[in-house]
Amino acid sequence: MDYKKAHDMITGHIEGTGGENKERLMEALSLITGRDQFLTNIYNKRKLLDELSIELSEAHRTKNPVGFGMLDIDHFKRINDDQEIGGHQLGDQILMVLSYLLPDALKRKTDIFGRYGGEEFGAVMPATNVKGALKVINHARKVVESRPKKLNGITISGGVADSDQAAVPLLYETKGRDLLKSYVDNNGDSGKEEVKSRILKHADIMKASPEMVKNMAGNLYRFLMSPTSDKYSLDSDFEEIALNCIVNFADKALYQAKNSGRNRVCGYQI
Repeated sequence: MDYKKAHDMITGHIEGTGGENKERLMEALSLITGRDQFLTNIYNKRKLLDELSIELSEAHRTKNPVGFGMLDIDHFKRINDDQEIGGHQLGDQILMVLSYLLPDALKRKTDIFGRYGGEEFGAVMPATNVKGALKVINHARKVVESRPKKLNGITISGGVADSDQAAVPLLYETKGRDLLKSYVDNNGDSGKEEVKSRILKHADIMKASPEMVKNMAGNLYRFLMSPTSDKYSLDSDFEEIALNCIVNFADKALYQAKNSGRNRVCGYQI
């Protein structure tokens, strides 16, 4: 497909279109470009997750974890609902300012930034573990906090996780998936002889501690057993599992930040 030609055709058509048809055309343009055409022109959720999926595979290949961060504007609903201070118009302005401020705040050219949806943003941080990701996103939070006039005093909260926590070193290896199946079949009991034996063998393969391998398996087991988790096949859906797992963990960390006072960043913990 000639994406540039399609982009130009749709853009030209949008200018003379209104209402529901215009919205559909904007959605089509977002799919073509991978960018949020409605407001910010940064990567949209689909493109952001595509890039995260690529980096998860790269993390397995290089043995360097990838970090993922979720950022959310604190009390954004209050801004949108308060017509006296600007309502939705002010909310849109804040989203647009953050869309150019936050990518610069991440500092590293390798980091990938996009709009996850609504007032949420996401950041993919290659070759970065959860501790490193915490520093990167916390720096972005401080940058926002230091711009009270430009951003009408808003703050952001964040949550981060990494690919090791999402068990990528196990999911992307056949023997690792065998260990995970055994862990699931034994209801997450790492004391069972079969599970213990597989953990020791895989720790030797990974040149990692048995405790680290056990934690990876435990993290993934909890994700797979959670009420909101889909029913996955460890054979056929392992890349999708890894993607959804790291996003889920970053989201949990974000809500920990929200529930502990906002204007802070938390890393995923067991």
